[in-house]
Amino acid sequence: MVRDLCERMARTNRVDRAESDRLLLERAKQLDSEYLSGKARPADARFSARLTSSYGNANLGTGVIQVAERLRQSPQWVIDYLLIHEMAHLIVPGHSAEFWRLVDRYRYAERAKGYLICMSQLED
Repeated sequence: MVRDLCERMARTNRVDRAESDRLLLERAKQLDSEYLSGKARPADARFSARLTSSYGNANLGTGVIQVAERLRQSPQWVIDYLLIHEMAHLIVPGHSAEFWRLVDRYRYAERAKGYLICMSQLED
């Protein structure tokens, strides 16, 4: 009985995760269009439990964006900022002035940066 319940819960969690990843990609595409003129073209976006020392990453070769699982419950404007930040890397690798000009188009960029600084202090 316990095993059956655990299996059902695991299936439910997979569906929820798959759905939230689908919604994350949908949101990334919307933000790409709105803030980055559709230049980033993310191939996929997902939450990842493997990101333990960063909040997100972008694979320049595949166009896949990952956001740290531990931020899943963060405010939407923080997740949006992370998506924009990582998609900006698909356009401009590194953290040059051009990169930051792209990222700072997002109206809540400074607020999200502060939120993430605070989170990093709490995690240390």
